Order: sequence, then C-alpha cells, then structure tokens
Amino acid sequence: MARSLVSMLAAALVLTWALGAAGAEWELQKHADGIRVWTRPSATSSFDEYRGEMVLDQPVTVPASLAFAPKTWRHWIGRVKGAWTLAQVAPGETLTNTLVAGTWPVADRDSPTRNIISQDPETLAIVIRTVAEPDAAPKTKGAVRVRQLAGTWTFQPLGPQRTRVLWEVASQPGGDIPAVLANAVVVSQPFDTLKGLRKACRKLGPQDSLPEGFRDQAQP
Repeated sequence: MARSLVSMLAAALVLTWALGAAGAEWELQKHADGIRVWTRPSATSSFDEYRGEMVLDQPVTVPASLAFAPKTWRHWIGRVKGAWTLAQVAPGETLTNTLVAGTWPVADRDSPTRNIISQDPETLAIVIRTVAEPDAAPKTKGAVRVRQLAGTWTFQPLGPQRTRVLWEVASQPGGDIPAVLANAVVVSQPFDTLKGLRKACRKLGPQDSLPEGFRDQAQP
C-alpha cells in the first residue's frame, strides 16, 4: 500500500508540473538531423521547460530499455557524468541518482529521482515518468542538489520497427545559472540526448531493464 501511494503521489506531481505551464505555447527552437526541440516558459521555475521529439527505426522496447537503464545514461544522455540505481522499489519503479556536468562557472548537479515505467496494453506505448526525490541520497561533494524536476519519456510504436520518441522535462536546477547558458542548455540538452539515444540503440542495443511482460508490436 505504501509503495502504491508513493507511486500515485509521484505521478500526481508530474501531472501538476505539466498542468502548471499548460497555458504557455511550445515554441520550436531547433529542427535538425530528424530531431525537433521546443521550449516554453515554466509556471514553477525560472528555467524553461523543454521537449524533444524524433522517430527511430527501432522496436519500442529498445529505446525504452535504454531510458530505464541508468548504467547506460553516461553514454548517451547529454552532460551526464554518471548514474546509478539507489533502490529497486517495485517492478517498474526505481530510485536513481544522476551526476550532471556543469559548464564553467556552473557547478555540477546531482539529481536523485523516482522513475516509474508503464506500458499501455492496447497501444503498447511505453511511458517513463520521473520526479525529483531530493532527499533519497547523500549529496555528492562539489555538486548542487536538484530539488525540483519532473520529466516524461514517451515511446510510441509506429510499427514493429519504428518508434516515435518524445522527451519532456521541467526542472529548477538550483544555484545561480547565467541566463545565456540556461537558454542554450534547454535546447542543446534534448537535442544532444536524442541524438545520443539514436546512436545508443545501434551501439548498445536493448537492455534487460524492462519489467516482465513488456513487449514490441508484432510483425504483420
């Protein structure tokens, strides 16, 4: 019961963040290499929200398994120096911590999060919801703790070997970040990450991170 309540609270917080800026329109900032990036002002942070989208020639479980495998994140998520699992809370629910590199004069950030994955039994779309759990781990020396973050990975099968990927993040990374750097990061982070994910699908392949029963769309 306790685990279910925590899961519902985490999902509710993600929804609250999403609805908080629902009145703001997404503005396309970059369209290159098959990847589109939008940003919009956040209702809860001085840091703009971002959204990245692309289509992969991969079964839905391949990119989803990479997004739910923290041991791979440093290889493809933009600016990630390291990531590790703190706890396996339940099937499809983990606590992780991620160390993100800062760009001078900005310090590194560490970001403990709760991550909940699910698959729609009819559409087979896979969704990973992430929310900050700032007190879930000791602080990393020299890093600023991210205390507000909510994000969603959505993997929508367009066919047995084709998947639409959508990544949305709203965060308040804490500390002082120059505006010019903040504006650059909200565009480069989703673009570099999606580009990295595409490469990781080919080089790293599927991971054994998905809960039992997750499946791809069947061949016709």
